[in-house]
Amino acid sequence: MSVSRLEAAPASWFLTHPPTADPRAILRTRVRRALIDALDASGVVLLSAPPGYGKTTAAADLSALHPATTAWLSLTPHDACDENRLIAGIVAALHDLASRAQPHLAEILGTARHVPGDNDSTFASLAALAARLPCAVTLILDNAHLSGASLAQRVAELLTRAPVSPVRLVLVGEPPLQQHFAFVEGEPVRVLGTELLALDADEVRGIARAQGVSLSAAQAEALRRHAHGWAIGVKLSVAEMTPRERPGSFAFPSDPYPVADGIALFLERRLLPDLSEEEATTLLDLTTCSGITERCAAVLCGPRGPELLRSYARNGLFLEREVRRDGEAGYRWHEGFAAACRIIRRQKAPERAEALERAAALHVANHDPAHAFSHARRSGDTELCAELVVRFWLRWIAEGSATWLERACKELDPSGASDSRLLLVRAACRNLLGDHLGARYLWAQAGELPEREAARGTEHVEPFATLILEDDHSLLAAAADRAWDVLQTHPDDEDSRADRLFLLGWTELRLRRRPARANELLRAAVASARLNARSDLAARAEANLAFSLAFAGEHAASAELRTGADGTVSATDWYRFDGGIGAFAQGFSEFWRGNFAAAAEAFAPLLGDEDRETYYAGLARVFTAFIEAASGVPVRIRTAMELLRRVPETEAHGVPWGSYRGIATALLLAASGHLEAAVKQIDAFPGDLHVPVLKALSADLLRRAGYGARALTLIAGFNKHELAVSHVAASAMTTAALVAFEQGEKTRAHSYLERALSAAAPQGVSYPFMSGEQALADLLRDHAHFGTAHETFLAGRISALSSKASPLHSPGSEPLSTREREVLAHLRTTMTAGEIAAAMCISVNTVRTHQRAIYRKLGVANRREAIRLRG
Repeated sequence: MSVSRLEAAPASWFLTHPPTADPRAILRTRVRRALIDALDASGVVLLSAPPGYGKTTAAADLSALHPATTAWLSLTPHDACDENRLIAGIVAALHDLASRAQPHLAEILGTARHVPGDNDSTFASLAALAARLPCAVTLILDNAHLSGASLAQRVAELLTRAPVSPVRLVLVGEPPLQQHFAFVEGEPVRVLGTELLALDADEVRGIARAQGVSLSAAQAEALRRHAHGWAIGVKLSVAEMTPRERPGSFAFPSDPYPVADGIALFLERRLLPDLSEEEATTLLDLTTCSGITERCAAVLCGPRGPELLRSYARNGLFLEREVRRDGEAGYRWHEGFAAACRIIRRQKAPERAEALERAAALHVANHDPAHAFSHARRSGDTELCAELVVRFWLRWIAEGSATWLERACKELDPSGASDSRLLLVRAACRNLLGDHLGARYLWAQAGELPEREAARGTEHVEPFATLILEDDHSLLAAAADRAWDVLQTHPDDEDSRADRLFLLGWTELRLRRRPARANELLRAAVASARLNARSDLAARAEANLAFSLAFAGEHAASAELRTGADGTVSATDWYRFDGGIGAFAQGFSEFWRGNFAAAAEAFAPLLGDEDRETYYAGLARVFTAFIEAASGVPVRIRTAMELLRRVPETEAHGVPWGSYRGIATALLLAASGHLEAAVKQIDAFPGDLHVPVLKALSADLLRRAGYGARALTLIAGFNKHELAVSHVAASAMTTAALVAFEQGEKTRAHSYLERALSAAAPQGVSYPFMSGEQALADLLRDHAHFGTAHETFLAGRISALSSKASPLHSPGSEPLSTREREVLAHLRTTMTAGEIAAAMCISVNTVRTHQRAIYRKLGVANRREAIRLRG
C-alpha cells in the first residue's frame, strides 16, 4: 500500500544553533541595522517573507553579533502546531545559551524547566525567569510559522503579563506567521517583511561579484526589478550569466513565492546540463536528505560523495553548514532546492529515488529514527516503515509521540488484520492517551489474529506492550518476567535497550515485588539513555530511580539523587503515570523520616488539580491521610477523609488502589477512636495486602486494637525482599517488639526492637517510633538500658517522645528545656559523657552543665536516679 498520507515522524531533538555563515555572503548592513532598531524599540519582531529572501541569514547575522546573549531555535515540520514541542524547544534553546553565557546569566537560564503536561505552568515559569535576567536576552525562532497560531497566542499572553521584559523575540517565518499575529500587530510588535529583505541594487552587485560576475549599477537595478529583489532569483539569474552577459536571460515567475518552480527551471535549464554526469547524479542523490553528513553522503553516493558535498558547500550551492548535536560536521540544503531535486530524481529514476530513500532510512535509523521513518515513508516501503515502528515504538512513546505513532500504525495496517505488532503498539498508544476501551479492543484484536498472520517479532513487542496495558497484578508480573527474558536473551539490542530497561524498571517499581531489581533496571536505563544522548529519557529514568530508591528504603541515596535532578517528566503522554514523581519521592522519604510538615509541603501541589490527575497524585492523597491520622486532630482527619474520595477504588496497572484507600481510611478511623471500625476496614482486604507498607501499617493498627496474634501473622508473611526495605522492616519489627513487650516477653521484644533500629538508623527512619504510646516509650527506655548498637539514634527517638509527654520535673520546680531533654535521652543509654558530647556536637563541659541542671530540676542525685523516672 502507499504510505504517502503518513505524517512525518516526530523529531526527538531541537536545532539550537544558527547556520554557519557563508564567508562569501554579502554583509547586509541596512538589514542588520533595521533589526537592531526594531528590537530596541519593541520586544517582539516578526521577520516575515516568502522563502528565498534571506530571512534566516539575516537572523543568523544578528545572532553572531551577540552569541553569549542570543538563543536560537529552528523549528522543523516535525514541530508543526505542537505547542508542547514548541515550549520544550524554547527550554532547550535557553539551556544551550546557558552553556556559552556568562556565569551570572547561565545560572538563571539553567533553571528553565518544561513542566510535563502543563504548558501554562511552563510558560508562567519562563515569564518569571525572564523577570530575573540580569541583562537583555534575544530568542530567535526560525521557521516560526510552523508553530501555528499557538505561538502568537503565547506571545500575546507574554505581552499582557509583562509589557516590558528583558527577553526580546525575533520570530522568523513565511507569510502565515504574519497572519497568526494579525491580532497583536502594532506596538510592541514590529513586522519587517519583503520591503526590507528585498535586495537593493548595491546588494545585487555584491552577490554577482561573489559569483564572479561584474554588473554595472544600471544592470544591477534592472536585475533587482526583474527579480523583485528576491535573493534566490538574483542568484539563479547571475548563475545563468557569463561575466559579459547582461541580465534578463532567465524567466522569473511573476509571483516570486513558488520557490520550487523557479529552482526546478534553473536546475533543468542550466545547472544540471553544465555538470558532468557523475556530478549531476550525485547532486540529485545527495538531496535525498535535507540535512546530511559526510558519512551519509558516502552511503548514498559512494567514496566521491563526501568530496562533492564539500565542493557544493564551497560553491554556495544552496547548502549551509550546520553544527549537529553530536558534534559531527553537517550540512543542510535549502528546502526548496532539495524538494526540487527530489522531484527531478523521482521523475528521471523512480526506482533509484526509492532505493536512496531506503538507504537513507537505514543509515540514520540508529541516531535519528524519526527522520528514518520519513525516508521510509517517501520510499513507499511499508514493510520498512513497519520494521522501524517495531524497532523504535518504545522510544517514540517515551518521547511523547503516542498520538502520531497510533495514527502511523493505523495508516500502515488500516484493517488491523495483517500485523499483530502494529495492533499491539496501537493498543499501548491508546492506553497511554487515556482511551482504555479502545486499547483493550485493539489488544484483543491482536490476540485473535491467526498464528500464520502474526508478524515476525511479535514475541519482542507483546511483553512490553502488556506492561503498558495490563492492570491485573499477577498478569502484569508474568508479563514483566517475559520482558526480563527478552532483555536477557537480546542484550545487544541497542535500538530500544534504554527504553526497555526503563519500562521494565518502571513496571517493577509498581509491582513492588523486587525493589532491588527495579533499582538495577532504572540505573541501567539512566546509563544507557545517557550513553545514547537521550537526555529526556535519562531524566525520566532518574526521577523514577529516585522514588524507587526511596520505596526500597534507601532514603539517603534517594535524597542525594534528587539533589542533582529536577525530577520532571517532559512528555505529556506519560504525565499521567510520572507527573509529580519528584515531589512524591521527597514527601515519601520525609514521611518515613518523621518530618510530617516537610512531607505535607511536598505532597500539597499534587492534591488539588483534578484536570491533571496522575498516579502520584493518588498516592500523595493516601500519604497525606497517613500524616493527618498521626496528627490526631479531628478537623484534619475529616479533611483527609474527603481527600480519599478522590482515590480510585479499583486496581489499575498493578496498583491496588482499593487497598491504599481502605488502609488510609482505617488509620483515620483509628485516630478518631473507632478501632473496631478500623479493623473492619482491614478485614475487607484479607488477601489483597501485597503492598509491604500497607501490611506493616495494618499490623500496627491490629496490635493497637488488641489483635496482637493477627498482627504477628501479617508480619510473618513478609519475605526477605520486603524486610530488606528499611521503613518496612523498622515498622514491622517495632510492632512485633511491642506485641512481645506487652506479653511480658522482654528478651524477644528487645531482639525485635534491635532489628527495627538496625533497619531504621542508617536511613533516619523515625515514623515507627513516633506514636506517643506509653508502651512504646517504656520499651525504648528499657532498650536503652538493655543495650543497643544504635545509641545515638535511640536517644533521639526517646528525646522526641519525651517532648510529647507531660513536663518531666518535680512539683514546684521548673521544667526541663528542650536541650536538657535531649541530654536526658542520651543519659538513658550506656553512652559516656564524651560520646554524648560528640553525638550532640557540644563540649563535655556543656554536657556536665546540662546534667547538673537536670538533676536539680528532677530532684535526683545521679544518673541512675534520673533515668528511672518515667514521663
